[in-house]
Amino acid sequence: MSLQDVEATYAEPRPGDYGPYISTGAMTAANAVAAMETSAKTAPNLRTVLMAVGGADILAGKSAATVQQDLSNALKASSPTGVKRTVRPDGSPVHVILTTVPPLGLDANDPREAQRRQLNNLIVNNFTDFGSDDLVDFDSAVRSGADQSKIDGQYLTNGVLNDRYHDRIAQIMADACADFPPRAEL
Repeated sequence: MSLQDVEATYAEPRPGDYGPYISTGAMTAANAVAAMETSAKTAPNLRTVLMAVGGADILAGKSAATVQQDLSNALKASSPTGVKRTVRPDGSPVHVILTTVPPLGLDANDPREAQRRQLNNLIVNNFTDFGSDDLVDFDSAVRSGADQSKIDGQYLTNGVLNDRYHDRIAQIMADACADFPPRAEL
């Protein structure tokens, strides 16, 4: 999602019902199946899929329950299109890692922020219900201690995500990967 997409999404005021927001064009939980059909699922020797989606869904006004259902459809082996139906070269199902959604810069009382927190709560406490094998908590790694709806100030420069933010996300992923093998051969 580009900075212009985020700014356009945030600039649209929605008093009361938070109905449809503009589309950012980013991958969503709902279009993950189609995206994986032409990318991850066609990769030779696919072993692990990292799903870092949900932010665009929340910005578009979807509820946490809807995002959970869309992710479950995209991931679970019981779903006809679930990525867990894809097998590794050794015949075992691919390993799926799901991430939480970092703060999106929404106002603390924006209904979408409440949905983001609810989605993250569902992921952290029940990631296997989504069809995931593991989780990486990007949210807690970069959010502000003073306001959970915001990115910690050290990760922003003039209100824009800076290199420290990306370094922190990369480090959290690297630390998590140290725990995964041999289950998730990245």
